Amino acid sequence: MDDGVDDDTLAPPNTGCNHLSEAEKLHIIEGRAQNHSVGKIAGELGRSKSTVSAFHKKWRSANTLARASGQGRKRKTNERDDRLIMSCVKQNRFVTTTEIQANQRLPRLSLSTIRARIKETGEFASYWATKKPFISLANQRKRVAWCIERLNWTREQWRQVMCTDESPVKYTMQPVSAGWLAI
Repeated sequence: MDDGVDDDTLAPPNTGCNHLSEAEKLHIIEGRAQNHSVGKIAGELGRSKSTVSAFHKKWRSANTLARASGQGRKRKTNERDDRLIMSCVKQNRFVTTTEIQANQRLPRLSLSTIRARIKETGEFASYWATKKPFISLANQRKRVAWCIERLNWTREQWRQVMCTDESPVKYTMQPVSAGWLAI
């Protein structure tokens, strides 16, 4: 049928997606306007006759290609739940979604739903907090004792200490014109 729609823009046979593309919708409208049968149009699109017929019926009543408002999954939260989630985050910036779920008595909500509600406000960026190493009580005492021992050191004594940021240090000797250089 020569209806101004390229066959390349039509979707391949239905593979599980129930939504019609814009090109398919236009193909159905133009085909029915030219009095083509629902079966013929369905065969050209690789869709069922009921899909073609149902779309054409909706189009005739609404006269629009857009899906009706209210389509899709209903929200799991109401405005009160959203406010509870956001107040918890505002009180403690580092609260986890698991803590929000437990503290706010929202066990019916998944963690991803809670994250989505926080994200959709646009007030807070989501990120993974950096994990810092745990320092045991014994290690804390050793650190304090080390500091107290060196509390009255002179500058000359501190010059003998090599301080690092605890990253791996490679210490090698390199030949230079005046002798050897420690790197």
